[in-house]
Amino acid sequence: MLRDLKKDQAAAARYAPKRVQVVLVAEAPPCERDRHFYFEDAGAPDTLWLETMKAAFGDALPKDAKQTRAEKAAWLRRFADAGGVMFDLVQDGLPEGMSERERDTRIRAAAAQGAAQIAAMNPELVVLVKKSVWEGFADAARAAGLPVAQQAAVAFPGSGNQGKFHAAMRELGFAEYFE
Repeated sequence: MLRDLKKDQAAAARYAPKRVQVVLVAEAPPCERDRHFYFEDAGAPDTLWLETMKAAFGDALPKDAKQTRAEKAAWLRRFADAGGVMFDLVQDGLPEGMSERERDTRIRAAAAQGAAQIAAMNPELVVLVKKSVWEGFADAARAAGLPVAQQAAVAFPGSGNQGKFHAAMRELGFAEYFE
């Protein structure tokens, strides 16, 4: 099922920073149409959003994830005010259950346009989240002159990979952009 791009773009536009410092590049928005990094009332837990906020703001976040999610709009504003952007490479989404080969093909097909869109933001740091994004986009990102400092994929922070995600974000100095 394809995404409602206008709804996704409108939600992201509400939190567009004046000056972009960091772009977090994810594969695609969730398959569930009512969920997105920038949706204030996404319903189901949004692991990428929550773990990104933890990586950016650490101890400033409430200890309770439920409370943090209840304050999502405020944390999105703070993320934007510090110059943070989350960018979905395949903006119209990836259908649930698609083969890994088809997923990789769609990511590679979106790479040149995604690199151009991110280059126009002129960020100081670009972080590629998930192995598929690293493999399908790193070369295009570097060819476009994007500041990709990592040497391998940053693990997607779900399914027990939260520790790996946070370790990679610390190594990249991600939180320094949000102080």
